[in-house]
Amino acid sequence: MRSRPLPRRSTSGLRHVDVAALYGRGLAECRAGKALSGRTDVMLSTKVGRLLISCASGAQDSGIYVDVPDVRVAFDYSYDGVMRSYEASLKRLGRAVDILYVHDIDASAHGDSTGADARIAELVDGGGWRALIELRAAGDVRAIGAGVNEVRACLRLLEVADPDLFLLAGRILCSTSRRRTTCCRAV
Repeated sequence: MRSRPLPRRSTSGLRHVDVAALYGRGLAECRAGKALSGRTDVMLSTKVGRLLISCASGAQDSGIYVDVPDVRVAFDYSYDGVMRSYEASLKRLGRAVDILYVHDIDASAHGDSTGADARIAELVDGGGWRALIELRAAGDVRAIGAGVNEVRACLRLLEVADPDLFLLAGRILCSTSRRRTTCCRAV
């Protein structure tokens, strides 16, 4: 596995970096951590909800990534899963995190809205959301929310939790009247 960290000069003017354990099967966090070492002027966000579990060489599904560690990815939105995911990210990053998102708790990752709802229930009923609240209350992270691909997950989380923010991948969040009303209420 080759490691090519971002050159330090590439962070000039950069004020926010977002990574996740999923990206490069942990490599994005390692590289961002090296590039941002000693930088306190850059806000850093990462995501929880996926654990990277060591496996035999070739047993992993590397997806779109090449030259990645021998790990498989497992979803876990429970209290323990969120804490383990967070601690593993801190180890890879080598620094504190400003924003902590729950990752891909939506139908695009879990098959359909029923699957997404089951994962949201796991997050809330299994203590994962409580873990996020505890991390924020302890000052370990400054903000908590969800990084998702679908607006529906944001709306569902607003019904059952109190997120500080959302990271919505390439979508326009408030494109309908209902969404606009809900988004305005959330702000």
